[in-house]
Amino acid sequence: MRERDIKKILLWISSIFILVFCLAPFVFMSIVSFSKNPDFLLPSSSFIFTLSNYIDILKNNSTHILQYLMNSVIIAFLSALFATLFSSLSAYSITRMKFPGRKAIPITLLAFSMFPQISIVGYLFKIMTSLDWVNTYQALIFPYITLGLPLSLWIMLSYFSQLSQDLDNAALVDGASRTQILTRIILPISLPGLFSTFVLVFIYSFNEFYLR
Repeated sequence: MRERDIKKILLWISSIFILVFCLAPFVFMSIVSFSKNPDFLLPSSSFIFTLSNYIDILKNNSTHILQYLMNSVIIAFLSALFATLFSSLSAYSITRMKFPGRKAIPITLLAFSMFPQISIVGYLFKIMTSLDWVNTYQALIFPYITLGLPLSLWIMLSYFSQLSQDLDNAALVDGASRTQILTRIILPISLPGLFSTFVLVFIYSFNEFYLR
C-alpha cells in the first residue's frame, strides 16, 4: 500500500473519530429527550419514543421557555450586529489609515478582554441601576457589544489586512470617498469575514450566562 493511501485512510479514520466524539453527546441527549424512560439503558427498562417531554415544556407556563429563548436571540442578534459593524469600521481605519496610536488600539482591547468578568459585575450593576436599565435588553446588549469587540476586531483586522490596498487606491483615483470605498468595495468583498464575525459573536452572546 502506498504512503498516499495510508495517509488518506488515517485522515478518514481521524475525521470519523472527531465527528463521532463531537456528535455523540448531542445524539445521546437527543435520544434521551425523546425517551419516555430516562433510564432506558438499564436492562430492566426499554426505550419508548414520545414527544410529551417537549409538549410539556412548551405548554408549561411557569417555564417561559419561548420567552427566554426569544430574549436570548434578540440580545445575541443585536449584540453581534453592532459588534460586527463597529469592528468593521475600526478595522478599516486601522488597516487603511495612518494615525498615531492605531496599532495600540487592538492591543489595548485585547488586554481589557483578559480581565475576568467577575471584576466588572459590581460596576456594571451600579451603572445599570443608575440608568434604570435593570431587567432590560440594553443592560445586556451594551456589555455584550463591548465584550465581543476584541474578538470581532481581531477577526476583521486579519481579514482586511489581506485585501490589497490597490483597491482603495484605484477607487480614490476614480474620485470615490472613503465611505464609498468601504460600503461599495471593501464590505461586499468581506462578506465571508463579516458573516464569520457575526456568527462567532452571536454564539458568544447567546451562550454567555454570567451577566444574566
